[in-house]
Amino acid sequence: MDRLACSSGDISSYHVRLEPAHTILAQACLGVLLRMDDRVNPKTLGDTPLVEYAARHWVDHAQFKNVSPYIRVAMEYLFDVERPHYAAWLRVHGDTAVTQAEARRRFLDPLLAHLDQAGLGHISEIADAEPPFTPRGCPFQAWSLGELLRLERAVLA
Repeated sequence: MDRLACSSGDISSYHVRLEPAHTILAQACLGVLLRMDDRVNPKTLGDTPLVEYAARHWVDHAQFKNVSPYIRVAMEYLFDVERPHYAAWLRVHGDTAVTQAEARRRFLDPLLAHLDQAGLGHISEIADAEPPFTPRGCPFQAWSLGELLRLERAVLA
């Protein structure tokens, strides 16, 4: 480290390009989240220490410049109600009428409100993970709207 800090020579080979770095971090975060399957419960959640970071920050990495097209398939898998990853949240928190209502309030209501923002009647490609869920990327994504409909009609019906 001292050599790099004190070097008067060319250190450009040590430069980290941000877009590939964010792509790798987004892929790693989504990989952690996609491991949340039907074996996840509150007791086993502690066995995956990166889950909290991944859940909180994958969107930050996905929003960086042109990263989201490189992780689109993983995003589709994450929100696919036919796969166990999204439903893992319900299992971890208990799949009861109360948690269904909380999931609807936390996940579905902001998406429904988003229909009146950005591309009216559509869901943006990505959005911030924390309120106010600022839309990012393309405002007209058919698969995003499709996932909203499947979430509303299948998972949280």
